[in-house]
Amino acid sequence: CSCNSGYGLNGNSRTCDDVDECAVQNGGCEHNCSNTAGSFKCSCNSGYRLNRNGLTCSDVDECSVQNGGCEHKCQNTAGSFTCSCNSGYKLNANGLTCDASGQITPFGGGGRTSATATATAVLSATHTSTGGCIAVSGADAGLPCVEDFNYGGMRYHGCSMAESSVPWCATQVLADGTYLTGHWGYCSSVCVTDAGTPLRQTGSQPSTGGGSG
Repeated sequence: CSCNSGYGLNGNSRTCDDVDECAVQNGGCEHNCSNTAGSFKCSCNSGYRLNRNGLTCSDVDECSVQNGGCEHKCQNTAGSFTCSCNSGYKLNANGLTCDASGQITPFGGGGRTSATATATAVLSATHTSTGGCIAVSGADAGLPCVEDFNYGGMRYHGCSMAESSVPWCATQVLADGTYLTGHWGYCSSVCVTDAGTPLRQTGSQPSTGGGSG
């Protein structure tokens, strides 16, 4: 007598019992081994996927799909991921979304506040909002970015990296193009980041020196 694959012949040389492949070197599985009738099956721990060989496991990069659900930054780790927030924000208890820390006064040194500005805090005809570039997070999340704005003695066409590791834009400017302090947002992926062009220091050039809020 002989037995089918996955079974062993009993001592009576007539009957067959299932062989537990998982009992020997975990069945060759890198993570988990489950014995089945006449066979076995490998599976992987959370955060991993089973490779085509049916034995080994590879890490899943959760950040590659919708940023892992993180509102700001996503960092892939072995078998998991962690979210973090941009400067001035704190991570909420859900581990995904961010709220302002209450101490944030971002990008305030190179703009002007409405209290110290002589111009009206509106978008002028020459400083219109861009069609596709929006602020995805920040003080004015969801608003369109201003196409051209002045900040810290520089003129930006698009988004700026000034004082930030993440591109940001102005969402409101004064009639002279100066960024209005407190009205900003982190740029969406379709936005263009500009290195900036120095403003000319002439008598008619509006100052971009920081007024305090």
